[in-house]
Amino acid sequence: MLRFATNWTVELRRAWPPSGLCERRATEGRNMTSIGHKSSAGSTGSAIAGTSDSAARGESRRPRRNCTQPHGRPFISDCSSSRRSSPRRESGHRSLLRTSLLALVASALLLETGAHTVIPEPPVSTNWQPGLDSAKVSEPASVRRAPVVFESNVGQFASDVAFVARASSFSASFSASGVRMSGSGPGDGVIEMTFAGVRSEPTVSGEEILSSVTNYLLGNDPTAWRRGVPNFARIRYGQIYPGIDALFYATPDGALEYDFVLSPGADPSNIKIQFSSDHKLQLDSNGELVIAAGSGEIRHSAPIAYQRDAGMDTPVPSRFEIAASTVSYAIGPYDLSRELVIDPVLTYSSLVGGSGVDRAQSVAVDITGSAYVAGHTTSADFPVVTPIQGSNAGDTDIFVTKVNPGGTGVDFSTYIGGTSDDAAYALRLDSSGAPYIAGFTRSSDFPTVGAFQTSKAGAAGVADGFVAKLDPSGSTLSYSSYHGGSSEDIAIALAVDSSGSAYLTGFSYSTDFPMSSPMDSTFGGVYDAFATKVAASGASLVYSTYLGGASDDNGIGIDVDSSGNAYMTGYTFSTDFPTVSAIQPTRSPAGNDFFVSKLNSAGSALVYSTYLGGTGHDNGYAIDVDDSGNAYVAGMAQSPDFPTASPIQASNAGGVSDGVAFKINSSGTSLDYSTYFGGSADDEFHGIAVDSSGSAVITGWTTSTNFPVSNAIQKSNAGGSDATIVKLDVSGTSSTYSTYHGGTSSDRGQEVALDSGSAAYVVGETSSGASFPTKNPFQPEPGGSTDGFITKVPHLVAVKGSTVPGSLASVSAFDKSTGALIDYQCCNWSGSWSMALPPASCPGTGYKILLNARSGYQSRWYNLKPNWSTADCVSAPSSGNDMTLPASAGISGYVKDATTAADIDGAVVYAYRSSDGAFVGWSKSGGGGAGRYSLNLEGGVAYKLLANAASSNENRWHDSAWGYSDATPTTAPGAANFSLREAAIITGTATQSGLPLGGVLVSAYTSCGCTTPSNALSDGSGLYSVKVPSTSASGWTYRLRFIPPAGQTRWYMDSTGFGGAAELPAPSSGINQETPA
Repeated sequence: MLRFATNWTVELRRAWPPSGLCERRATEGRNMTSIGHKSSAGSTGSAIAGTSDSAARGESRRPRRNCTQPHGRPFISDCSSSRRSSPRRESGHRSLLRTSLLALVASALLLETGAHTVIPEPPVSTNWQPGLDSAKVSEPASVRRAPVVFESNVGQFASDVAFVARASSFSASFSASGVRMSGSGPGDGVIEMTFAGVRSEPTVSGEEILSSVTNYLLGNDPTAWRRGVPNFARIRYGQIYPGIDALFYATPDGALEYDFVLSPGADPSNIKIQFSSDHKLQLDSNGELVIAAGSGEIRHSAPIAYQRDAGMDTPVPSRFEIAASTVSYAIGPYDLSRELVIDPVLTYSSLVGGSGVDRAQSVAVDITGSAYVAGHTTSADFPVVTPIQGSNAGDTDIFVTKVNPGGTGVDFSTYIGGTSDDAAYALRLDSSGAPYIAGFTRSSDFPTVGAFQTSKAGAAGVADGFVAKLDPSGSTLSYSSYHGGSSEDIAIALAVDSSGSAYLTGFSYSTDFPMSSPMDSTFGGVYDAFATKVAASGASLVYSTYLGGASDDNGIGIDVDSSGNAYMTGYTFSTDFPTVSAIQPTRSPAGNDFFVSKLNSAGSALVYSTYLGGTGHDNGYAIDVDDSGNAYVAGMAQSPDFPTASPIQASNAGGVSDGVAFKINSSGTSLDYSTYFGGSADDEFHGIAVDSSGSAVITGWTTSTNFPVSNAIQKSNAGGSDATIVKLDVSGTSSTYSTYHGGTSSDRGQEVALDSGSAAYVVGETSSGASFPTKNPFQPEPGGSTDGFITKVPHLVAVKGSTVPGSLASVSAFDKSTGALIDYQCCNWSGSWSMALPPASCPGTGYKILLNARSGYQSRWYNLKPNWSTADCVSAPSSGNDMTLPASAGISGYVKDATTAADIDGAVVYAYRSSDGAFVGWSKSGGGGAGRYSLNLEGGVAYKLLANAASSNENRWHDSAWGYSDATPTTAPGAANFSLREAAIITGTATQSGLPLGGVLVSAYTSCGCTTPSNALSDGSGLYSVKVPSTSASGWTYRLRFIPPAGQTRWYMDSTGFGGAAELPAPSSGINQETPA
């Protein structure tokens, strides 16, 4: 089944000013420090500009030409010839609009000395996965995952196909008319994409030829064979729109991506992606694009964009727009010389599994950041690396997998088990990095080494608990032992102390469960919880005891402090469960309650023990203890009256169950906090870990569509049940972040661990297949119906503040040292804001915060500063970053078509302060009514306004001026209307010495020489595109001037002056000009 990952990434690199402008005084430096953000509920943005911020940020001023009109009058121009190389080696001032279809693909081809050969039936299997030893699945040693390459058509494909890219799960063909992608599985859809409104016959060419080739040896006629077919790393559709190329390429992990590369003056609104009419297109409530295809769907996250220049990033509003079966991008105004990029949040997220059912149950992290995952699998092809046991010995076996610190691969991975069912529920590490695991086994031949119990005590099919220790390399068992009596016994949780002793809890149905120096040797009820300490050698028990009353009791979580005291949680139905110094000494009248018990280091007595619960069913699932002995507990509560203290959420939100989390003080006598956490359906917490500051990170799952999210990686439930990841602040009274994490089916978080830097590692299980969100995965593809997953979330802390008035269009946080945008939040209506950011301390590090106001108020940097260079530093974590924003005065008006008087929506109106030309804000027409725009500006100040229309209309300064110097200022508050004529495009190529030349300034003048309607820069291919009023609408013809970065100025055709230049109607194409060196 071909599926696509859940996001498109969108990037832009363009040159400022916007299309139709070369409007900046030759003597000025560029003063822009930020650009506005468009909120989803309105069309107004604003930005604060300083007068010399570029120097303060370490930006170098670029040399500028003395750009003049024919009569010698200077106009404002950014005519720099400097270049910036893009990550894809694009040269010149260019824009990059990147759309990434992250196909989860694999390929199995026979490699032959740098070539791959296509034969009718490849004699290889295609079930290889990253980290899987090929010898273990009976594949030839030559079979490896091949990179996705682009093969040119030399007669092996249909004549209209220019290139083909293939992988095991999809194929794509590229022709001048568009792209066709199809999956390899039954029910896979065919996706046909064309670029609507393209110029006729765009060229399709290969770039970056590779050393590999493809041989086609098909049929028995050697003359029809094709040998040495060239492979390319990428292909380019040249000039599909004026000044715009499309670039297709593959990422190292097999993802197919394509970029739109925009030249200066090129208009991104021209880009329109046409899908087949049988594909249903829709935007969900979060702005995500959903495309139905076959039995699946393509889901693209709403674009989040920002610009980068000299280490300074600025967010740019962007969204998808749909018209019938066509998708386009709505991009807010931006500095056209700066890069637009996407900054994802997850460090990595990967699937773990084979073709059966795989469940990741437990995780631990060593001092290097390597993550160890344990669980159980029914897969015969679970990926193994240097295994202790290379194959599944029964129906279900344990797996233990070590993931390297970067999350890019597996250091070791092994099965452990016998000929029946075996499962691991817990994994912990000792100080040397040796993994310990615990769970149950029904196998009479479960591997034992140095065991304190060498054989299974129960009958066939009856489970015993087990505990095992692997050496740090994962290559051998240091010890392994059964632990159980004659009935069903299961070890569920595990802890390891500094000396290497292991602590176990779980439940036992056995009246003869192994005892050693027990606190309670009497079995009560149907099953009891137990607590066991295993000596560091694994050869003996230090203590082992029942823990329970006359009814049913289950131990599910355990931890140990530095003194060897064991802390346990679970649930109990017993009314006589042992309590000591209890917060809640009796069980609630109905159902079952949490228990939390602290057992002394000898295992001989309880230090404290308490119930905690209400009138429903309440279960404790996980416990962690900080260095001070405070216990943090997570679980679920069905009770409407579960005990709370300083809660984030004081009551059940309406579902069957909610997650609950609480903190018990070190003496066990009171709750520091206790809270529900959930939505209106079912929610449970299953794992908890606390960092050195006392902040708890929790994971679990939810079926709620209104689970409380904040600073979320994933804001909505993608379907069925999703895993959840929540971080509470130190007080437990608010969440630093709270997020869904899942795909379209069932996903559950089981456990979380923290590394030394407090990054969170979450494991669980997913049935969502390719729709589960992955990032930099070592296993990108689903193996079977249910896979394990591991996800790493970086250490984040809360930065909080508020504004008066209580409404913001957006909040942006920038790294003080690098200028990189770290977080961006849109549409904050309350005025109180909170961001989750990596820790940083002023003055050395820290953040600068930009608060973009909504209607009626001005935007400001913290703390009430006008620009980046003067903004105060903000530390993380911090709170109280409060501001009262100054009121604004509005300039508003209408943008209309000069011929028809029709309202024009989507035109961007830019405001520049008249006194110094600083850019201060923008608004998009149509947001406040048909054709209407509204700017929020400082009152009593004069501004010059530019209307940058869609491609069908001209760009114009107010009042009908062609340049900044001629524009009529408007004082706020005030009104300014625009009447824009029909536009047309003049295109061509600039050359020097017969070769295409980028960076050539092309200016179009009316034939009277009295106006300068438009300017553009040629791109790296020498192509330019100038938008001017059409000849049919204006009656004007045009003369073009070409100023190269170095060399002689020329007018079209080959004239050295205005008088000898040829007159051109608009539109015109093929207007090519050589500029002598």
